[in-house]
Amino acid sequence: MLKLFSANLPFRLVRTELRSNRKTGAVFIHPFDNYDVIAGQATAAKEILEENTDLDYIFAPVGGGGLLSGTALSAKYFGKNTKVIGCEPEGAADAILSFKSGKVEKAPYVKTIADGLLTNLSEKTLEIIRNGVEDILTVSDEEILAAMKIMMNSLKIIVEPSSAVPLAVLIKNKERFLPVKDCYYYFGRKCGFGKFWIENLVLIMDTNKIIRILRNAVIYLIVVMLVSFVLDVGFSNLGSEPIMKTLSDWLVSVLKSRNWAYGLL
Repeated sequence: MLKLFSANLPFRLVRTELRSNRKTGAVFIHPFDNYDVIAGQATAAKEILEENTDLDYIFAPVGGGGLLSGTALSAKYFGKNTKVIGCEPEGAADAILSFKSGKVEKAPYVKTIADGLLTNLSEKTLEIIRNGVEDILTVSDEEILAAMKIMMNSLKIIVEPSSAVPLAVLIKNKERFLPVKDCYYYFGRKCGFGKFWIENLVLIMDTNKIIRILRNAVIYLIVVMLVSFVLDVGFSNLGSEPIMKTLSDWLVSVLKSRNWAYGLL
């Protein structure tokens, strides 16, 4: 009989369960401080690298460090110079401190919407992370929410906050990971994070802007067509020169205005 425990389970409850395990023969399996669990977590990145062997980076969230440790191991053994970036909320920033100090640290404070990343690293995960992870970066709750919005609006994926942390880190540090002058022409590198990877990331990040511009252009075209129709048909039989001149002047002013289309939304 196998029994899984939440990483946030109070120790007194774990101790109680362990007592009962002696009677039932159940085996305690830690959710991340276990090499077999870490190996299982490594399969997520392994599947990505089997299909995309030339990834430069994989971004993975970090709480207790099981997934990040496994990702680092897969990148080392199955990737081609693939670097791993740990992604952590500012409201539970213990991993970045542990990564720098070399010992398991506690977060200065714990308050974040990414409630799946509230746990501390363990000795096992810290050792693997320090040997295999390039860096650990943090983001605020506001940046996490913005990443969730992008994934929902542009990719049509609804995710929990913890899953959006890697994308938030990538967006916050895009100058570091996407060193290009014109982001719209970025089509080369592939960036992976967790089980989610995309090409042309910056293009997706700017999808909302592109949609807004295209929608403005359509509205602009419709207005021009309507005004042209009124000038050519609606008032041609009325012979109202003042009205026609007024509408013509308005149309010219519209065409000369750069900001008119953007002002509609």
